[in-house]
Amino acid sequence: MMTFSQAQAQLARYWHERALYTFGPAALPAGPIPILTAQQWTSFQAPEWMAELTGLWVSQNPGVQLQWIYDDSVGNQSAAQGYTDAAPAGLRRMAVSAPAVRQLQLLAINTTGAPIANFVLNYEIAMHRLSVADKLLRGYGLSAQDERMLTILGKNAKRDLQDLVDKGTSPIGIDVQLERTVANRRLRDHSGSGLYHVSTASTSAFATLQAAAGEFLVLEEVAVEGGGLLAQPVAILVDRDQDNAYVQLTANAFGQVDDAPWSMHVPAVDNLTFRVASQGAPLTVPVRIRVGRYKLSNLLRARFGLARSPEELPGDLYAKAIVGLT
Repeated sequence: MMTFSQAQAQLARYWHERALYTFGPAALPAGPIPILTAQQWTSFQAPEWMAELTGLWVSQNPGVQLQWIYDDSVGNQSAAQGYTDAAPAGLRRMAVSAPAVRQLQLLAINTTGAPIANFVLNYEIAMHRLSVADKLLRGYGLSAQDERMLTILGKNAKRDLQDLVDKGTSPIGIDVQLERTVANRRLRDHSGSGLYHVSTASTSAFATLQAAAGEFLVLEEVAVEGGGLLAQPVAILVDRDQDNAYVQLTANAFGQVDDAPWSMHVPAVDNLTFRVASQGAPLTVPVRIRVGRYKLSNLLRARFGLARSPEELPGDLYAKAIVGLT
């Protein structure tokens, strides 16, 4: 199974991405077990990307504690905190907000002194490219490019932006930005979305979804019906553009009692390819996927890094996108 790491963080490309990672079902040894460890994926002095632990799905067990470290902060520090018997039953999502630009760690601590069988811990990580307004809000340093973009916008641009941050009108929250600048570009589900019977006997992709000219795709949902009942471990692999297995999920970790899918936001400007893999006897795996088709805009070209200089877009749009004024 693939875990979030420094290398995985550095694959983030398209402004805002949110993917899910799975641990188990597996035996959880006694003591502290590192589930994820990611360090130094960006410059701490002038960071470009922020990683955030945003959700957890975990087996209930009174003998297991969870602890997460994000930069210089620690979640669940006291002896009474973090026990997973307080998590939602049935592997349902628990919201978390642990943002970091320097280090992000997640530990599962088995306090029982003996292995715990069939333990599941799924976690959700969002990667977000920081605007200048984001950096001013959080007290991060600015890069040379940030300073150049502010200069393009005028000699008082930095002071004016700081005034907006102090006033509380900037930066706009990511959910609002996604609604205004991505959701409003949605055209429809890709025709490759839907229901699949997939045999693990085949090594070829069961679906390859191609982006049309002037569009991009977003992986929005994946579900494996009856995943927790599969006879052996099965991996669901998603290739994104040139990134092989950018998403890698253990199908057996899908066990929501309400049958809700795993929700993700993984953009692709060329293609998304879906595969399954298993080392045991062939199985038929029922998989649901949902991929949206979206129309590119000049603003998203700047945010996605598809435009790389102010000259590639009209007016001062590129500079405003980098600064966070659009």
